[in-house]
Amino acid sequence: MLLAATRMDVLDEEVYTWRAGSAARGLSADTDPVGLLAEVDALAQLAADAPEAVRRRLVAGRLSRDLVRLAEAAHREGPDFSSRLRRIARRALADADDLVWEAVGLLDRLVLWLLIQDEPAWRRGARGADR
Repeated sequence: MLLAATRMDVLDEEVYTWRAGSAARGLSADTDPVGLLAEVDALAQLAADAPEAVRRRLVAGRLSRDLVRLAEAAHREGPDFSSRLRRIARRALADADDLVWEAVGLLDRLVLWLLIQDEPAWRRGARGADR
């Protein structure tokens, strides 16, 4: 594709960071979970108004991965962070169809499903064990 390009723009600032194997330093759940959560929130808002194909790709390809990583880091950040993460995940995944869910790996799908439930599953299980 680059060989066929007739023109190429060079940006002064990084506008997008690809995490997988990138040397570029962007927000991550390990280094800045609060910043990454704000970025995910903004992208979820953009996705809500995007055409369906764009929304599917954004949710399945980017937001789902970030939400899973944030869920893995949530225990270090406290209950306010976890509550905000759950609200954002519910909004981002509210109208996710089968194509979105099928594009997400099985274990990540489980994490996302647990994240968007009204009550954490481990709490339901703990209450059931007490009865």
